[in-house]
Amino acid sequence: MDWEWKVHPVIHLDLSARNYAGDGVGTLKDKLNSQLKQCAKSYGVNIDFGEYTASNFEQLITELSQKMGNVVVIIDEYDYPLLDTIDQADLNKELREELKRFYGVIRLHGEHIRFAFITGVTKFAQVSVFSGMNQPQDISMMAEYCDICGVTQEELENVFAPEIDNYAEKHSDREKYLDKLRGFYNGYCFTKDKISVYNTYGLLNHFENFADFTPYWSISGVPSFLLKYFEMKGVDIVKIEEARMEAGRFRTFLLFYFTTVPYSRSSLLSHP
Repeated sequence: MDWEWKVHPVIHLDLSARNYAGDGVGTLKDKLNSQLKQCAKSYGVNIDFGEYTASNFEQLITELSQKMGNVVVIIDEYDYPLLDTIDQADLNKELREELKRFYGVIRLHGEHIRFAFITGVTKFAQVSVFSGMNQPQDISMMAEYCDICGVTQEELENVFAPEIDNYAEKHSDREKYLDKLRGFYNGYCFTKDKISVYNTYGLLNHFENFADFTPYWSISGVPSFLLKYFEMKGVDIVKIEEARMEAGRFRTFLLFYFTTVPYSRSSLLSHP
């Protein structure tokens, strides 16, 4: 294709895999500064790192852009510190303010940034955390991106053809095996067009474990914040098993619930 495949420096930050429930803000600063320093070291840029994460982030962006061109920023689990402290209102507020200052750097230095990609479990922090920067475009349910977070049927049958052929006999025949794979690992929809994708983590573990049908996603992916929320609200999980809510109402609830008095007014799970 007629495309300029130019290399850009990448700042990749991951906010997960830490306990923020204790010294939350200190933990957040340590994690961010550690990753910023590692990034600077890997690209060979000298930065006078200080206490303030936003200032360090600014320096790294400007130095990298001057040395190598506009920067790509990738932030994984942007909301993890907030979800981890969902039951600690004061600490949660402090973390939100720290993140707001940090993410605000992206807006201030937009001329040095080629592209920014931010992932997270929820959208609840969008208003308060990202108010310091230009609101990012939410691609969660856009049709053109609906298959980037999973494996399509075509990809399964083409890319994993050797595994499917190898294990088909174990499950009677190829078509029956494909039907069982579809029933067990397919079903994630990120578009109104009903295009569904397979759970990547589940598929890979299925093939790695000699075609053993196990719900790997539930073993690895029960969000702790949900359990905290259920405990806070005294939710009976059995009563919400078949609960439904329109997307519009869900979005409105999230923006209200997480930007009012912390966690005391409304309840997603107690309203029809």
